[in-house]
Amino acid sequence: MNCTTRNFYTEIIQQVILVERCRHDLNKRLLSSKNRAQKRQLMLSFLCLDIEKHQLFASAAQVAVQDGDETVIRRLHNFYRHNAEFDNIVMIIQDEINKTRKFIHVIQRSLHGWAEMSFAEKRLAQEIEKYIIVRAQQQ
Repeated sequence: MNCTTRNFYTEIIQQVILVERCRHDLNKRLLSSKNRAQKRQLMLSFLCLDIEKHQLFASAAQVAVQDGDETVIRRLHNFYRHNAEFDNIVMIIQDEINKTRKFIHVIQRSLHGWAEMSFAEKRLAQEIEKYIIVRAQQQ
């Protein structure tokens, strides 16, 4: 690995750490919030930070694949081992981004149109909210 590539990966990791710090602060506010609308807004922020982190890892994955850097590819595979639908790490990360975007859409809809949502959509929104709360508690 040359110096430029190493610096690129270091920069990615530093940016991911910043995102995680922001999310850590957000987690505290999310877990202590009692207001339903405010909580959903914080959940949107949580998911947006999640996408930001995935996009950073996607950039690293693309460079690693282009450079044939098996160490970085393996480390990213370990990070995304829960998603084994694809072999290609870039596709795995893109799939994660797409799922998160769908979650964002549901939460946004619940913020602005709860009354217009079907029973299934409301139930899905509640499950996504539970998922986010569990993730917030884990960090």
